[in-house]
Amino acid sequence: MHKSAARIAFTTLISALFLSIASCSGNKYHQYYGTVWGTMFHIIYSAPQNLDDSIMAEMARVDQALSIFNPISEISAINTGKCFRAGPYVTDVFEISRQVSALSDGAFDPTVRPLVDLWGFGPGAPPSDTITPPAPEALDSALALVGIQDCHIAPDGAIAKKHPLTRFDFSAVAKGYGVDRVAEVLRRNGARNFMVEIGGEVSLQGLNPRGLPWHIRIEAPAESPDISRSLAVRAFGPEPTAIASSGNYRNFRTDSLGHRYGHTISPRTGRPAQSDVRASTVITRGDCARADALATAAMAMPSALAERMLRQAGVNAILLVADADSLKMIEITPSYDN
Repeated sequence: MHKSAARIAFTTLISALFLSIASCSGNKYHQYYGTVWGTMFHIIYSAPQNLDDSIMAEMARVDQALSIFNPISEISAINTGKCFRAGPYVTDVFEISRQVSALSDGAFDPTVRPLVDLWGFGPGAPPSDTITPPAPEALDSALALVGIQDCHIAPDGAIAKKHPLTRFDFSAVAKGYGVDRVAEVLRRNGARNFMVEIGGEVSLQGLNPRGLPWHIRIEAPAESPDISRSLAVRAFGPEPTAIASSGNYRNFRTDSLGHRYGHTISPRTGRPAQSDVRASTVITRGDCARADALATAAMAMPSALAERMLRQAGVNAILLVADADSLKMIEITPSYDN
């Protein structure tokens, strides 16, 4: 389960500084790593017993509910009209997406896929460095299918789409949601100290194996080594914390006149979003799905609007913004009460 390549060219801006696995006292620390949803995961947790099987089972449930790349998943059935009722996982990410869509004034919208495909950034599009902008009539037809605020899920799970051909792609929130679900499995089974990292999205609480706060390194894009040296290693814990990042500084195409088009498509205009934000990192109190959606939304708007949205959301965040020929860092540190 990926963030759609057309929605967000995800670059891991967060890498955990994994420490030696040695329990200070009490439960044994376990380390579990591998691949899932087309990316790497690394999980460290302290628990009375090994929970790897429970972790993998939860990952499978998330995939079965939310993966657009799984043809028999619940969301695939909803998109093809074979299912008209949402289960709890789909309902959860739907509500988070509607909230962030409203907060971002529509800049974030998981029904944008028809526009993404139209511009040639969809998963099945052939690799290319050039682009031919679609005709206005085609844009209007695609825009008619887009709008999560015009979609609803009733208390009994019944789904009402804006249009029968409207499709949901929750890739920009599902990985963070998967991190949250794994973290909940750990808590439910007695783990109080853990770090869950899937493809750069992180949920953590408690202390690391040395009895210290978890240390997370926040990095700048590879094209900007100078600014990466200015970003510090941050300590988090013991309170629950979630961290998610998105980047948008490589995936673009040019037309025959040399105009550059980024892959993040605006659900409001139907055209590539105009934004000076090159990367965003969002930090919340243990809600990685919301952090994931907010980090993606910040990529689809100018930095001034992204900063306002993130302050309104009440989260801590870091934006890397294009400034002439370099990048500048904007750190957002509102009162941390969410």
